[in-house]
Amino acid sequence: VAAEIELGKFQLDDKKKTAEEERGIIALRLQSQIEALDAENQRIEGDFQQDLERLATKRELLAESEANDLANTELTEFQKTEIRKKYADERANITNQEIETEKAAQQAKVELQLAYLDLFSQFGSTLKALAGENKSLQIAGIVIEQAAAIGKIVVNTGIANAKALAASPLTFGQPWIAINSISAGLSI
Repeated sequence: VAAEIELGKFQLDDKKKTAEEERGIIALRLQSQIEALDAENQRIEGDFQQDLERLATKRELLAESEANDLANTELTEFQKTEIRKKYADERANITNQEIETEKAAQQAKVELQLAYLDLFSQFGSTLKALAGENKSLQIAGIVIEQAAAIGKIVVNTGIANAKALAASPLTFGQPWIAINSISAGLSI
């Protein structure tokens, strides 16, 4: 009977060791995948949608990693709580990265709009310069330049209003949004 008990303990210890090794292998695989995603996000600039997809994949890998870490049956409640806190912090970090990525995408979009408006304005100036004595072309050049200037005012007012709303969400950005809108109207 004592030999059977010893054999049972040995088999139980062997199963625990095997389970621990399997969790270690899974943890290494997940960690390497997470590191690869982080490296790719750092390496490639301007691919905002792919960055968001990689962050979503990272969130899934972290959930799998958390489940793997919590699968250890020998953990105390305190240790489980610490593991949950660690992964909650990492998920919050991912959320912050997603927000920053979306802000960067929005900023790139605004910069592209302003670049197009600059190009449009330059076209109007060029048209005016090439018009010479042709009054119709000169007027068209002026209209194009003015339309580009109005477009810039609208884009910049939108940016200023978004910042005002972010700065004082309880008042819905007031009175700054009203001031920005009035200023834009006067500028136009």
